[in-house]
Amino acid sequence: MTKRLLAVALCAMAVACGGAAQDSAQRPIVGIGQGRVVLAAQDLLLEKGYSCTKVDAQQGLLSTDWSNQPRRSTRYEVQAVPSDKTPGAVVVTVRALSRDRTLGGWSPEYGSQSDAENLLEDILGWEDTATEKPPITPTEPSCKGSADCPAGQHCGSGRCVSECTGSTDCGAQEQCDGKGRCVQVVEPVPPAPDMAVEKRPAAKNGKNTKTTN
Repeated sequence: MTKRLLAVALCAMAVACGGAAQDSAQRPIVGIGQGRVVLAAQDLLLEKGYSCTKVDAQQGLLSTDWSNQPRRSTRYEVQAVPSDKTPGAVVVTVRALSRDRTLGGWSPEYGSQSDAENLLEDILGWEDTATEKPPITPTEPSCKGSADCPAGQHCGSGRCVSECTGSTDCGAQEQCDGKGRCVQVVEPVPPAPDMAVEKRPAAKNGKNTKTTN
């Protein structure tokens, strides 16, 4: 049985067992992290002419815009999450949606499991040749403010970016905040010591007086 037929059989089994839907292909894999899956999918889809609308390597999420062809349009969603059954494994789910061109525009979208299976297989094959490819810079989603960005990112120059994922990525006396920024650690100011001065009786007429018996 060829690799593709095996992948199709696995996906069919997953659907029969309540796994991937008819528009999806799903498979657990070992030895590749969430971020690596997302970068592989991004690289492959950019080569095919797709525009990524969301790329979150930390959360293992990717989605594309519609890629319009003369008669058909397709878009993809990729998700990679740690497996809750197999330690060290990542469950990769690829979802493909298509629509056909009609006289009035586009038909309602429908699932395309064959496209999802093909992209999933390409992602698994991409890892074999990844060492020959140049490093990939993830495409950050656009934003107007940090509120538009996901957790772990902030808005910088119109793009959601992250300077750090942990305080080890920051300099001395800095820590990584919830928006992926290295911020200065503010040490608490100790309370001022008690400077109370012992009060003495006031002198009369500006001079000290003595008491005589």
